[in-house]
Amino acid sequence: MTTEEFEPKIVGFFTELRSPQWLWEYVSQVVCPSLLVHGMESDMLAAEVAEKVGHILAFGSVVDIEHAGHSVPGDNPDAFEAAVHRFLSIGRPSAM
Repeated sequence: MTTEEFEPKIVGFFTELRSPQWLWEYVSQVVCPSLLVHGMESDMLAAEVAEKVGHILAFGSVVDIEHAGHSVPGDNPDAFEAAVHRFLSIGRPSAM
């Protein structure tokens, strides 16, 4: 295979990975409570896509974390922990 034949396949592969169109059907089939933690400075997940995921998930929540990119726990661990704690506490009886 020549470089000219191989290169379009690589470009097409990465374009397909970056375009989530083929994933939406699967996202809509998730039925367990789910939390999408979105770093507001992420260059990998656009805010519009995160919002769309939140609307499509049957029991989904999206939280936007300031001062964080794609690695939210590393970029803003306190906000990440607080968001996950809130999510896990929903629906649980309060401590007596």
